Amino acid sequence: MADLITRFHDAHQRRYGHMAQAEAVEIVNFQVTAVALIAKPALKTFERTDAPAKPHETRQAYFSAGDARAAPVFRRSTLQPGMRIEGPAILEEKTSTTVLYPGQRADVDEYLNVEVELP
Repeated sequence: MADLITRFHDAHQRRYGHMAQAEAVEIVNFQVTAVALIAKPALKTFERTDAPAKPHETRQAYFSAGDARAAPVFRRSTLQPGMRIEGPAILEEKTSTTVLYPGQRADVDEYLNVEVELP
């Protein structure tokens, strides 16, 4: 502990140009870094389905200037592994929107990731 206090005062002197060795030293934060081998976590997978993805609505969307098209809108939470969506389409969720342009395709994998393939 004495060595830690001495090192604190030395660091304080270097940084601020003074030190108060007569004052009490209080540890407010203490940071520790550790390195260890841990078992790789098993990721949850979901069963594939043959059911097609069903949009909850269709709306007009612009994919280039003057090119408004009817685009199906899908709720991201309803998509299951094995589902494929062909663009143009819109995938909505609470924190994000994915837009599939004409010619793009999205596949949902076994971890519920949406993988977009560009033409």
